[in-house]
Amino acid sequence: PRVPARGRPPSPPGEAPDDPIPPRRACAADPDGAPAVSLVAEAAEGASARRLGLMAVALGVLVFTPDALVMRLSGLDPFALAVCRGVFGGTILIVGCRIVYGRELLAAIRELGLPGLGLSLLEGISTVLFCISIAWTTVANAMLAFGATPLLAALLARLLLGERLARETWAAILAVAVGLGVV
Repeated sequence: PRVPARGRPPSPPGEAPDDPIPPRRACAADPDGAPAVSLVAEAAEGASARRLGLMAVALGVLVFTPDALVMRLSGLDPFALAVCRGVFGGTILIVGCRIVYGRELLAAIRELGLPGLGLSLLEGISTVLFCISIAWTTVANAMLAFGATPLLAALLARLLLGERLARETWAAILAVAVGLGVV
């Protein structure tokens, strides 16, 4: 059986989904119109999707945190750092996507269209700005500012998409704002 997108069971017939995010469109090469499913999601079948997500976040933090220190210690120009991050990060993404999508990788990339191109542009700008921040301020300040990214995304989702935020999220946004003000 296929695993639903984002690791959630489908809503019962006639009921709205729990969140306002529509399911991901299927890749053009998916003949039955079902959401494209990654090998990671299939492997997680029967395991807690939340636990898998938390493990992915923890692994990302473990990789991302020393990355900033190594960037500072390298002494490279911020733009040279951005190129290195782009080359190595892009290679890892291509290999990972090739594993997930197989021969349908190019079809999946084409399916992204202009929104995918815009997202790629924003990611490139973010990488350059991150490298500049590591070079021009302390690693702690740069990491604190980037640590605020999920909360800023939640705030923008509220303002631009009308998503409801839990009381805890509002408290976290306030705490991060105070923390950024202190630094």
